[in-house]
Amino acid sequence: MKYIAVTYVDNKTGIPGFKEPMKNGPRHPDVKGLHIEWWDQSRWPITHPDAYPLFYGTCDDDADLKLPGVMHVFEDKEDITGEEQYNKVWNQEIEARLPTVASARQIRLALVDVGLLDSVQDAFADLAEPLKTKAQIEWEYATEIEKNSPLIQNLYPKLGLSKEQLDDLFVAAVGMRPTDPNETNQEEGV
Repeated sequence: MKYIAVTYVDNKTGIPGFKEPMKNGPRHPDVKGLHIEWWDQSRWPITHPDAYPLFYGTCDDDADLKLPGVMHVFEDKEDITGEEQYNKVWNQEIEARLPTVASARQIRLALVDVGLLDSVQDAFADLAEPLKTKAQIEWEYATEIEKNSPLIQNLYPKLGLSKEQLDDLFVAAVGMRPTDPNETNQEEGV
């Protein structure tokens, strides 16, 4: 089994879409045993004219890998196998798909759920003025919270969170629904 990346080709001509328009619709190249496992969703929609979608998967060992539309073959190297390279790209894709922005409401609700909302103000305590006041203003008045902002990157370790826990917090935050008091009462048995 080989690990490969392919792109769309024209359904009839087999010419990749980045070389000429696909007038007959797209398809994957006719690679023997091709099994698509995932695609570079984090880059979609692709808007740059020189960019094209990539689909990652496996194929038979004896497949013709010189076909148009085969964009990359993950070959074993001295220090890393093809499978390890493929998995590394997959892990980068998964990380790129993680949310990086949540509304202020969403992130605060997620912090309530993990018991850390009150700890945020404490985390600002060791900052010197005027930075402390600026951080508090940003926290209180921003409409969106960006995971990669300097404020959040400085804040999350002070809350005792790992990078993975910060990722999980943003995933939970973007999934927050508006609060329904009736739902809360039912959960508490009221």
